[in-house]
Amino acid sequence: MLPSNHLLTRTPLKNRLGFSVSITFASDLLLNHFSLDFFNGRLTKQTDSSPQTFSGPGRITQDKDGVLRLELLHSFVDQQARGQAFDDFYKGRALAFGQIVAAELYYALEITDMSGQVWQSANLWLDYEDGDTGCIVRAKVRRLETVRKQLAPATVISMSSTAIVPGVFEFPIQQSGWITEGREYKGCAIPLNPGNCHLTRCENHLKVDIDIPENEELESFRKRVHQAVGFILGGSLSPIHEILSSKDETRCVIYSRDQHSNGRTLPHPIPKKWPHDAKHMAALAQCFMTSEHTPFPAFIGYWYRIQHAWGYDLENQALVLTTAIEGLVTDYFGSRLTPDPEFVSQAEVALPLIVELPIGERAKKAAQSALDKNKKSARSAFYALVGDGILTQDLVEKWAKLRHSIVHPKNRELTEEDLQIMANRSHSCLEMFYRMILSHLQYKGEFICWSQPVGPEEDPPTASFGSAAPAHLEAS
Repeated sequence: MLPSNHLLTRTPLKNRLGFSVSITFASDLLLNHFSLDFFNGRLTKQTDSSPQTFSGPGRITQDKDGVLRLELLHSFVDQQARGQAFDDFYKGRALAFGQIVAAELYYALEITDMSGQVWQSANLWLDYEDGDTGCIVRAKVRRLETVRKQLAPATVISMSSTAIVPGVFEFPIQQSGWITEGREYKGCAIPLNPGNCHLTRCENHLKVDIDIPENEELESFRKRVHQAVGFILGGSLSPIHEILSSKDETRCVIYSRDQHSNGRTLPHPIPKKWPHDAKHMAALAQCFMTSEHTPFPAFIGYWYRIQHAWGYDLENQALVLTTAIEGLVTDYFGSRLTPDPEFVSQAEVALPLIVELPIGERAKKAAQSALDKNKKSARSAFYALVGDGILTQDLVEKWAKLRHSIVHPKNRELTEEDLQIMANRSHSCLEMFYRMILSHLQYKGEFICWSQPVGPEEDPPTASFGSAAPAHLEAS
């Protein structure tokens, strides 16, 4: 494993390829004080046909929100060049409302900093401030990267990744200690077999060290580990700084802070408070890595949506959550979307009776259509999962009630009681969402029963597949 405090010591970071970044560099990023000056920068439009360019000195800084901002000063040779630059810049930018911006309208950046290191970025959307003898070009930089080629291949034992993630994340503490100036670090190891992950919580950030097996692709493995750990901890891991080491090169990457996921957390799927909970984290991480061989499986997409919606607007949160659960059925439990024999037999009896009812034709057709649709529906799949021991009937009923209340909202202001019931049912649906994912990953350990109310100082109740689930106490 990499040293657990190698990005936190006062001495410069020196990884196995000799690339160094000082503690001031990492600290400035965490404090939104990062600044990178350059004398030689070049912006090139991402098109093969006579691309426009801007060149000159400038600076990249962080704004108060941690977003990287570029300013480049470009000088004009004469007034004709000034007019041509202005015309070329605005050519093709008059887009119709709602039209997706084509890649060739963005710019690629290459700069050489004061130490001679070359940095690159892509897909920059520029703002242009015209002047008499030059212009100022500004852009938001989402990702800035520099690469150093490996000089001594024999010294590299394996590939590795180190990421600095802003925020405070809770996890079981297996080791702790003190680093310089009285700052404490707390760590937890997650064996991946093959590979390893080590988490270090220090002040206002999380450090994620990953040892990557030689037979794995660095980017893919790193992303999968980040997604697995983020899912377990209840929050997206959005680094502001990474060091990626392979046999051929070392990459240093700086990111703008992710404003969508920064500090956003969900109630987590498994226990992770006490030291003995580390075994649950290791088991779920291993299940994730064994099951998902490529980054961004479908359930992570649903999880991101729920995370972004959670805690903002209760009705939107409930809508995203209930529809994500339906998406899980289609993506992972399609075989359970089969007609329920009992319901089908009842529907076959009911359909002729509906024809004879003394009601209008529109009402008859609506009733018949509803019965036909429900022969093969998400709810029928959910009840099949109840029979499999994955879900409980109580959870399915809470999902149905929440889904109905969102699709058919009341034409009045929601009372405090209405909001509390919606919040309770949302937590029940979150447990349902997690149960389905954990079953897909073939995880057999403990998970949290968020469908039950829990006091602020209490540990939430847990269950496991095959065990007797605790009673659900929430009122309908």
